[in-house]
Amino acid sequence: MVFLIGNFIERVEVKKLLRQKLNDESVDKIKLEMIILRS
Repeated sequence: MVFLIGNFIERVEVKKLLRQKLNDESVDKIKLEMIILRS
């Protein structure tokens, strides 16, 4: 039972990290677009 809870928490953390990574990537894309628009 404890293993299942630990596994669930781990999955939630992984999802958070993935979401963070996606957010970072989209921010980078927006920055790139801003730079392209300026030039």
